[in-house]
Amino acid sequence: MSQKLFFTAVAIIYFVLGVGNVVAPAAFLSGFGVSLNASGDLFARVIGSAAVGFALVNWGCRDAGPSRLFTMVLYGNLSEKVIQVVLILLALNAGVFNSMGWVMLTLQALIGVGFAYFAFGKR
Repeated sequence: MSQKLFFTAVAIIYFVLGVGNVVAPAAFLSGFGVSLNASGDLFARVIGSAAVGFALVNWGCRDAGPSRLFTMVLYGNLSEKVIQVVLILLALNAGVFNSMGWVMLTLQALIGVGFAYFAFGKR
C-alpha cells in the first residue's frame, strides 16, 4: 500500500471516529455496548476532538518525504495505536465492550501495523 493511500485512509477513519465522538458520543458508543454518564460523555468528546486533530496531521502527511518530523509523526501514531490496542483488550476482557469491540481492536491493530511498516520498513 502506498503512503498516500494509507495516510488518506487513516485520516478518514480518525475523522469519522472523532466526529462521531464529538457530535453524539452516547449514540456512537452504544453500538459497542458502552453507556455513558455525563462525565463519560465529556471525555468521549475530548478524545473525539483529539482524533479529529490526528486526522488533520495524518492528512497532511500523505505526501511527506523522509524527515525527522515525519518519523516522529509515525512514532507518535504507532505508540498511540499500541496503547489503544492494550486498552481495548483490557476493556474486552472486563466486559466493557460487546462483540463490536473486536472490530475496533482489529481496526486499530491493522492501522498500527501500517504505522510500523512505514516507521521501520518501507521508506
